[in-house]
Parts: sequence; C-alpha cells; structure tokens
Amino acid sequence: MIVMTNDVKNMHLAFIGCGVMGESMIAGLLRRGIVEPQKVWASHPRAARREELSEKYGITVFDENAEAARAACAHETSAIVLCIKPQRVAKVVADLEGVLHPNDLVISIVAGARIEQLAGSLGTAKIVRAMPNTPSQIGAGITAWTCTEAVAQEDRVHIREVLSALGKELFVETENMIDMATSLSATGPTYVFMVMEALTDSRRTSRLFARYGQGTRPRNNARVGKVCDGVAQASGRAPQHGHVTGRDVGCGDLPDGKRCFANRAFESRLCGL
Repeated sequence: MIVMTNDVKNMHLAFIGCGVMGESMIAGLLRRGIVEPQKVWASHPRAARREELSEKYGITVFDENAEAARAACAHETSAIVLCIKPQRVAKVVADLEGVLHPNDLVISIVAGARIEQLAGSLGTAKIVRAMPNTPSQIGAGITAWTCTEAVAQEDRVHIREVLSALGKELFVETENMIDMATSLSATGPTYVFMVMEALTDSRRTSRLFARYGQGTRPRNNARVGKVCDGVAQASGRAPQHGHVTGRDVGCGDLPDGKRCFANRAFESRLCGL
C-alpha cells in the first residue's frame, strides 16, 4: 500500500514507455533535485534507448514494463507514470496485470486514455490523468491534470511537484476539462508553429534577410522565434486586462496604419476559411 510522506524526495517513480515526454519529466525532476536518480526507473523496448537513458541520467532502465513497475512499487512511497502512445495501452495494461495493487498511484499522460478505462484495467482507484504540451519538453509547458477522489490531498501535493518538472501545472475539476485543455494548451502550440513557419517562409521576410547576407532558414527561424517570444512576454505583462490582443496592438495606429492593415488582412483571410 502506498502512503505518501511529506517529503517528495522520498518518492520512487517508474516511467513506463519512456519516450520524449517521459524523458522530459525525468530530466526536469533530476535537474530541480525533486527526486534522486536511484529512485527512478524506466522501461523501453529498444536496447539503444535504454542504454542512452541510463548513461544520461544514471537511472535503471528495464526492457520489461512490469520490472520497472515492480521496482517502484516495492517502496512505500511510489507512483507509476504511463508515458506511452495510445495504441500501446492494451499491451502495457496486459504487461502490468497482477503487478499493481488497489492503492497504487498511477499518473497517465496518455492522450485519450480515460480515467475509468485505466482504473478498470489496472485495478487501482488512484488515477491521475494529465495532458502536457510540446513546450513541456524544455520545461516551459503547461500541464492540465485531474484525478479520482481516491487520490488524497497529500498525494496531490506531490503530483503537483512531479508535473512541475514540465513547467506550470493546472488542476481541473473534471475530466471533460482535460479534453478542453488538450484543444488549447496541447494543440495550441501547433498553430503557433504554423504561424512561425509562415513568417519564416514569407517571400518578403526571406528577401529581407537574404539582402543582408543572413538568409539561411535557421537564422530566419530564430528571428521569428524572437518575435513570438517577445509577443508572449508582452501578453503576460499587459496592465489593462491581463493579456494583449491583435486589436490592442493596432489601437494606436491610424486607420491606414501598418498594424491596422495587418489585422484587417489577417481577419479577412480567417473569414475566407
């Protein structure tokens, strides 16, 4: 049976199917000193990947999912982190059959895997469902999460610390809100990247950079990234109503000003979609 202690450093964690996001969590936890390497286990089917994770982070990596889970569950304070692709849920559930106990804590970052489904398949009532986004890979993301009523308040304190390894965390009351958060925070970066790509590939932008002998795509993309970074910082520091919109930016322009023109052009394109 798992009983959380007050010190999160006493946690023992098993990352099942340690891909990009699982590695990001491990890196963040170790970098911030939230847990120690000897209290982290992981699993991955490829030998080269297991060796890479072990050498890079000093953790033990198994080829069998059940072995990683057993290593963590052997300790009083532990959690199993499912960081697998949705199509592998059935196999992983089969691998973990008989390994988990009714009071074991499971944190799932599997897209689309419902809490009821996981609880019934894994045989534990303590399920956390979380949805990190792409910037979480560099510790700059936001992770929405919710959990079953069986997850005690002291457990939730530790969950917040674990998820904070990916950036900011946001608890939501219902699982439906996780789906809403997915459409915003998880897929939102995709649209931002698309805008960045469009700006980078703009003929006028490319010609501008090429004229000054700095027209390579990586450099152009870095400049566009700086524009987006500045916009994000300005939005977070807005004094009026907490954020800045395209309309706010254009307010100081005359009706034929460049920013007003850009807003109108963009909105006309949207209306034409």
